[in-house]
Amino acid sequence: MTGTVLILAIGLTSLAGCLALALSQPRNRRRVFGHGVAEAAPGWLRPSGWSLLGLSLLISLMSEGISFGAVIWPMALAASSLLAAAALAFIPERLEWIIPGHEGQKPKE
Repeated sequence: MTGTVLILAIGLTSLAGCLALALSQPRNRRRVFGHGVAEAAPGWLRPSGWSLLGLSLLISLMSEGISFGAVIWPMALAASSLLAAAALAFIPERLEWIIPGHEGQKPKE
């Protein structure tokens, strides 16, 4: 049971880090929040993304050891990067909760 929880923690922290790094880019923020967003990202977004990726590496190495943790982490990072890219491509409107209080003007369809 604890192994499953640790693998899930590695995956979720990797996914959160990838999404934070993706939303620190103006193009992706415009896709999620519309065209009225400011060009400058919130200052906490990029450092928190890198910190979450580092935390996922730390969880991986501490829970599985250096030899197996060094194999699990790149796989979790690849899977979470793929999920983040798919979420930005197919369901960007559902990612608004990541940056609370960040509003833009949605384009009218």
